[in-house]
Amino acid sequence: MPMPIEFTLTDADGNTHKYTLLTHRATEGTALVLKLVDVGGDGLGRIVEAVLTSEELLAALMSKGVEVDLKALAEQFDIRGIVRDVRRALADIDGADLLRELVRHCSRDGKPLHVDANFDEAFRANYGELFALAWRSVQENKFLGFIGALVGS
Repeated sequence: MPMPIEFTLTDADGNTHKYTLLTHRATEGTALVLKLVDVGGDGLGRIVEAVLTSEELLAALMSKGVEVDLKALAEQFDIRGIVRDVRRALADIDGADLLRELVRHCSRDGKPLHVDANFDEAFRANYGELFALAWRSVQENKFLGFIGALVGS
Protein backbone atom coordinates (compact mmCIF):
# COMPACT_ATOMS: atom_id res chain seq x y z
CA MET A 1 0.00 0.00 0.00
CA PRO A 2 1.51 3.35 -1.00
CA MET A 3 2.11 5.98 1.63
CA PRO A 4 -0.29 8.93 1.44
CA ILE A 5 1.25 12.18 0.23
CA GLU A 6 -0.03 15.22 2.10
CA PHE A 7 0.18 18.83 0.96
CA THR A 8 -1.86 22.01 0.81
CA LEU A 9 -3.23 24.06 -2.07
CA THR A 10 -4.94 27.43 -2.07
CA ASP A 11 -8.34 27.96 -3.68
CA ALA A 12 -9.56 30.89 -5.81
CA ASP A 13 -10.69 32.76 -2.67
CA GLY A 14 -7.33 32.41 -0.93
CA ASN A 15 -8.38 29.61 1.45
CA THR A 16 -5.91 26.79 2.11
CA HIS A 17 -7.03 23.16 1.82
CA LYS A 18 -5.31 19.99 2.98
CA TYR A 19 -4.89 17.28 0.36
CA THR A 20 -4.07 13.62 0.64
CA LEU A 21 -2.98 11.87 -2.54
CA LEU A 22 -2.41 8.17 -3.14
CA THR A 23 -0.51 7.22 -6.25
CA HIS A 24 -2.35 5.26 -8.92
CA ARG A 25 -2.02 1.51 -9.31
CA ALA A 26 0.15 0.60 -12.29
CA THR A 27 -2.84 -0.63 -14.30
CA GLU A 28 -4.54 2.78 -13.96
CA GLY A 29 -1.29 4.71 -14.21
CA THR A 30 -0.27 3.08 -17.46
CA ALA A 31 -3.57 4.06 -19.05
CA LEU A 32 -3.14 7.63 -17.78
CA VAL A 33 0.44 7.87 -19.09
CA LEU A 34 -0.80 6.84 -22.53
CA LYS A 35 -3.61 9.43 -22.40
CA LEU A 36 -1.10 12.10 -21.40
CA VAL A 37 1.09 11.05 -24.32
CA ASP A 38 -1.97 11.37 -26.59
CA VAL A 39 -2.54 14.90 -25.30
CA GLY A 40 1.06 16.03 -25.51
CA GLY A 41 2.44 13.66 -28.10
CA ASP A 42 3.14 16.02 -30.98
CA GLY A 43 4.32 18.78 -28.66
CA LEU A 44 6.35 16.30 -26.64
CA GLY A 45 7.99 15.10 -29.84
CA ARG A 46 9.05 18.67 -30.60
CA ILE A 47 10.45 19.10 -27.08
CA VAL A 48 12.38 15.81 -27.14
CA GLU A 49 13.75 16.66 -30.58
CA ALA A 50 14.90 20.09 -29.37
CA VAL A 51 16.52 18.57 -26.28
CA LEU A 52 18.31 15.86 -28.24
CA THR A 53 19.62 18.33 -30.83
CA SER A 54 20.92 20.85 -28.26
CA GLU A 55 24.05 19.66 -26.46
CA GLU A 56 23.79 22.54 -23.95
CA LEU A 57 20.16 21.83 -23.12
CA LEU A 58 20.74 18.08 -22.94
CA ALA A 59 23.68 18.58 -20.57
CA ALA A 60 21.63 20.93 -18.37
CA LEU A 61 18.73 18.50 -18.13
CA MET A 62 20.98 15.52 -17.45
CA SER A 63 22.88 17.16 -14.57
CA LYS A 64 21.18 17.73 -11.24
CA GLY A 65 20.98 21.26 -9.91
CA VAL A 66 21.78 23.06 -13.15
CA GLU A 67 19.43 25.92 -13.87
CA VAL A 68 18.02 26.17 -17.35
CA ASP A 69 17.38 29.62 -18.85
CA LEU A 70 13.63 29.35 -19.50
CA LYS A 71 13.62 32.23 -21.98
CA ALA A 72 16.35 30.59 -24.04
CA LEU A 73 14.57 27.26 -23.68
CA ALA A 74 11.29 28.75 -24.92
CA GLU A 75 13.07 30.20 -27.96
CA GLN A 76 14.03 26.68 -29.04
CA PHE A 77 10.42 25.48 -29.06
CA ASP A 78 7.45 26.37 -31.20
CA ILE A 79 5.33 27.18 -28.13
CA ARG A 80 2.28 28.19 -30.18
CA GLY A 81 2.52 24.97 -32.16
CA ILE A 82 2.84 22.90 -29.00
CA VAL A 83 -0.19 24.61 -27.44
CA ARG A 84 -2.13 24.09 -30.69
CA ASP A 85 -1.21 20.37 -30.65
CA VAL A 86 -2.32 20.00 -27.03
CA ARG A 87 -5.58 21.85 -27.68
CA ARG A 88 -6.39 19.56 -30.62
CA ALA A 89 -5.58 16.46 -28.58
CA LEU A 90 -7.76 17.59 -25.68
CA ALA A 91 -10.61 18.08 -28.13
CA ASP A 92 -10.12 14.51 -29.36
CA ILE A 93 -10.26 12.96 -25.89
CA ASP A 94 -12.51 13.74 -22.94
CA GLY A 95 -10.30 16.28 -21.17
CA ALA A 96 -12.72 16.56 -18.24
CA ASP A 97 -12.58 12.79 -17.78
CA LEU A 98 -8.77 12.91 -17.84
CA LEU A 99 -8.76 15.52 -15.06
CA ARG A 100 -11.15 13.43 -12.98
CA GLU A 101 -8.96 10.35 -13.45
CA LEU A 102 -5.83 12.25 -12.43
CA VAL A 103 -7.38 13.35 -9.11
CA ARG A 104 -9.51 10.29 -8.33
CA HIS A 105 -7.18 9.09 -5.54
CA CYS A 106 -7.10 12.46 -3.79
CA SER A 107 -9.08 13.82 -0.91
CA ARG A 108 -9.55 17.47 -0.06
CA ASP A 109 -10.07 18.32 3.59
CA GLY A 110 -10.82 14.63 4.20
CA LYS A 111 -13.47 14.38 1.45
CA PRO A 112 -12.66 11.90 -1.36
CA LEU A 113 -12.74 13.59 -4.77
CA HIS A 114 -13.95 10.50 -6.64
CA VAL A 115 -17.37 11.35 -5.11
CA ASP A 116 -19.17 13.70 -7.53
CA ALA A 117 -20.66 15.95 -4.84
CA ASN A 118 -17.24 16.46 -3.21
CA PHE A 119 -15.61 17.18 -6.56
CA ASP A 120 -18.31 19.68 -7.49
CA GLU A 121 -18.15 21.39 -4.10
CA ALA A 122 -14.36 21.67 -4.23
CA PHE A 123 -13.94 23.02 -7.74
CA ARG A 124 -17.01 25.11 -8.54
CA ALA A 125 -15.58 28.42 -9.84
CA ASN A 126 -12.20 27.15 -8.64
CA TYR A 127 -10.54 25.63 -11.69
CA GLY A 128 -7.05 26.90 -10.89
CA GLU A 129 -6.93 24.68 -7.81
CA LEU A 130 -8.20 21.73 -9.88
CA PHE A 131 -5.43 22.17 -12.45
CA ALA A 132 -2.83 22.61 -9.69
CA LEU A 133 -4.01 19.34 -8.13
CA ALA A 134 -3.99 17.52 -11.48
CA TRP A 135 -0.41 18.68 -12.11
CA ARG A 136 0.61 17.58 -8.60
CA SER A 137 -0.88 14.15 -9.35
CA VAL A 138 1.13 13.96 -12.58
CA GLN A 139 4.29 14.82 -10.64
CA GLU A 140 3.72 12.48 -7.67
CA ASN A 141 2.77 9.58 -9.94
CA LYS A 142 5.83 10.27 -12.08
CA PHE A 143 3.65 10.01 -15.18
CA LEU A 144 6.20 11.93 -17.24
CA GLY A 145 9.17 9.89 -16.01
CA PHE A 146 9.51 8.25 -19.39
CA ILE A 147 10.75 11.59 -20.79
CA GLY A 148 13.90 11.29 -18.71
CA ALA A 149 14.33 7.74 -19.98
CA LEU A 150 14.06 8.98 -23.58
CA VAL A 151 16.49 11.84 -23.00
CA GLY A 152 18.90 9.61 -21.09
CA SER A 153 19.03 6.91 -23.74
